[in-house]
Amino acid sequence: MGERSRRLRNIRILGVLALLAAGRVAAEERNVKSIAAGLAYDHFARTVVWAGDDAASKILTHTLAAKAEIGLTSGLVFSLGAGFSFTDFSGLAFDALPISLEFRGATLKGFTLAAEAAAPIRIFGEFEIGAAGRIVYSFGISRSWPLEEFAVEGRATGQPSWIEVSAGPRVAYLAFGPRIVPFAEVSARMLWAGFRMTEALGELTGEDSKKVRGDFALGLALGADVRVTDHVLVKAKAGIMPYAGGVDSSISVGALYGF
Repeated sequence: MGERSRRLRNIRILGVLALLAAGRVAAEERNVKSIAAGLAYDHFARTVVWAGDDAASKILTHTLAAKAEIGLTSGLVFSLGAGFSFTDFSGLAFDALPISLEFRGATLKGFTLAAEAAAPIRIFGEFEIGAAGRIVYSFGISRSWPLEEFAVEGRATGQPSWIEVSAGPRVAYLAFGPRIVPFAEVSARMLWAGFRMTEALGELTGEDSKKVRGDFALGLALGADVRVTDHVLVKAKAGIMPYAGGVDSSISVGALYGF
């Protein structure tokens, strides 16, 4: 399956999730409790080993997205987002090109689509046990660099993409009432990533791709939903993802206005 086919497949997956969410909400529109929209910022750092490599390298990404959220009286919450991603891939070597290249890191821009859902399962005294899941897809914008110090003109062009799926239990503490709800999450996180590099140097052309085929991480996070006013809700979360030899991190902050 080519890069274009995988991208179309991933977009279809997000489209299906969006349609399912919209259909579920439409089916229960009489039970809609809240509708909100706003902005969300997310960051994560992941240490991965690309297929064919021996050493690990990091993927650093920041996303800024517009977000819409619909809450039902049952407690089920759907949200959809679309925005921009800024990703830094470091330490990649492309040896299958006419002239081998080492990508030493640069921020690459892209677009993101996201869908997530959270649902309560049971309340035990002041604690609420629930579950949450999320899928984020980023498809990068191509970026080119000149190949210098050669007798002929040359150029390299890179294009990244990644998709992350996470799901797991969430425990919320309800003692402070609806204004402040702290919570803890444990999530299983799977990451797929790709970076395609093409090269043209005079009459020589070539293409090489690096892939991460399902990197697993276990995430632990603490956060809180804070209702600043009757209409403004702030959500914040910070987490870690331990791996052999170190710890990766994640941060999420969002502000929503309820209608």
